Amino acid sequence: MEDCQARAHAELLTLALVNLLDNACKYSPAGAAVHASLTAGPGGCTYAVRDSGIGIAPEALPHVFEPFYRAEAVRARISGNGVGLSLVQRIAELHGGGVSAQSVVGEGTEFRLWL
Repeated sequence: MEDCQARAHAELLTLALVNLLDNACKYSPAGAAVHASLTAGPGGCTYAVRDSGIGIAPEALPHVFEPFYRAEAVRARISGNGVGLSLVQRIAELHGGGVSAQSVVGEGTEFRLWL
């Protein structure tokens, strides 16, 4: 594997990465695989987390990084308060990076964080 280094606040970056993994586990069926990868690219490093969970509806996807937003489909079924992904986005931006989400309902979601 190529060397993947980024100048980052270790505790904040850990918080962001753990949040993405925690969400993937929380929204996947019990026993389902969660895939995480770290890749080096010309512009830096990309951390990807993919689950095989319920997915995010297309109308909800543009809002997942808004503070306190929780999709209607999960509000009553899965605990949370809607701050985790907005925090991940803010941490990525503080480090000069970003985060994105791609999802298919019923198939799962992939989040990518890059620095």
